[in-house]
Amino acid sequence: MKKEKAKLGGEENGGVFYGPHQAVRDGAMTTALLLEIMAKTNKKLSSLIEEQPQYYIEKGKVRCIEEKKKELMKKLFQSVKKEKTTTIDGIKIWFDDKSAILIRPSGTEPAIRLYAEAKNKEKAQKLIQEFESKVTEIRSTI
Repeated sequence: MKKEKAKLGGEENGGVFYGPHQAVRDGAMTTALLLEIMAKTNKKLSSLIEEQPQYYIEKGKVRCIEEKKKELMKKLFQSVKKEKTTTIDGIKIWFDDKSAILIRPSGTEPAIRLYAEAKNKEKAQKLIQEFESKVTEIRSTI
């Protein structure tokens, strides 16, 4: 967040970071910000949530020793379409139907983590299965 000068950030586990306050997870600040939005819009939290696009998230993981993570990610990046890919925190691949998958090395265990998001659960699960296979295949070559 500091490097990008981001005002808002989030983690997959639900942690929210509000940069102007402090660049760490802060549940009290998140609650205060939600209450402020509710007060300004005069809407219930449930109404605000209903207005947001709904996505399903699925997770996956492929074991990978620390020494192979960098090479695996390099080979994975070489195998995907670059025009629909971002590399801010791992490799995120966007698809025409607005679904996406993020593949990144774990910072806490010998694994590559996968996070898929799609407008339906089946598509998210399919992305996880497809890319778990692809990562496993690449891992076997290094």
